[in-house]
Formats: sequence, C-alpha cells, structure tokens
Amino acid sequence: NWRTRHREFLLRSADGPWESAGALAAFLGPVEIAELVRDPYERSYLNRFRPVPPHQGTPGTPAALLTERIMTADDPDEISRLRGQLIRALQDARRFRPAPRPAREQRPTVPLPPPPPDEPAPQEAPRGLLGWLRRRSA
Repeated sequence: NWRTRHREFLLRSADGPWESAGALAAFLGPVEIAELVRDPYERSYLNRFRPVPPHQGTPGTPAALLTERIMTADDPDEISRLRGQLIRALQDARRFRPAPRPAREQRPTVPLPPPPPDEPAPQEAPRGLLGWLRRRSA
C-alpha cells in the first residue's frame, strides 16, 4: 500500500538512527508514541526528526484531514508492526546518541563577593582643616 512505500522511502532517506525512528513515528498516532516513549525529553527529540506530512490543502480542510487520516496507521497488525520497529529503532538510536537533556546548573567560575556586613563600618574622623574645625567646635 501507499503508506508502506512512503515509509520505506523515508527510511531509505534517513541519515541516522534518530531520523529512522522519526520516520517510523510519523505513521503512529500521538497516543502510541506516548506509550512507547515515556521520557518527555526523548519524545521531544524524536518529534524533531518526524518528517512533515504531505501537504494537501489548508490545515483543517477536508483534504488535509483525509491526508492526516491516511498517513496514520489504523490497522491493528500494522500498528503492532510499527510499534515493534519503532522500539528497535529507538534502542539503536539510544545506543548511538542519547537524547539531549537540559544542562545541569553550573557553578560560577568566579567566587561570589562576600555579602555586605550587617553593621556599617566605623567612620574615621575627618582629617585636615575641616576635621580640626569640627573637633574644635565640639
């Protein structure tokens, strides 16, 4: 069928294991993908490699909805076969390169300045002529 031929075309044109997994994920619904890929970082990374579906008309039109329905596997045998292939492709992709995670909070390389003291520093008596005049008037 057309979906199988298109999937094989996408798999042949994939450059790496994550691209292959994304090509397989393009034919499954979001519920199946969420069941297979529990980690949100992996799911987000996988979605980056999902190919764009063929465009047929404006989004939301009957032609676009029909294209989306045709692109998503609906036969239980096809869904189970795609799930198995996606599981294997994800295992290969994880071995090749794990999905990126947010960077850990890094410590500053320069030490932070000490906090300001609670008590103000004692003021020195003014020097010079002004200090002499103030001392004299006190």
